[in-house]
Amino acid sequence: MVVKASYKTDGYSAHLGSRDIYEELREIHPDLRYTEYKAGELKERYGINPHCSWVPAGQDDEVKEWLFSKAK
Repeated sequence: MVVKASYKTDGYSAHLGSRDIYEELREIHPDLRYTEYKAGELKERYGINPHCSWVPAGQDDEVKEWLFSKAK
């Protein structure tokens, strides 16, 4: 399943749509994961654009283990 969520960065919480989708899906998929980065964290820790969340996800051994446990 692929879920796409959009957001705005106009001063109010940009993650609300993603959080809402996660909360709804978690009821049917209890092993679903959701990671939220604070504003500026990706730039500060990884030196990357805030929209490149796949970079830290690709470096996270726990994420990789979870992802590959889903392979058939």
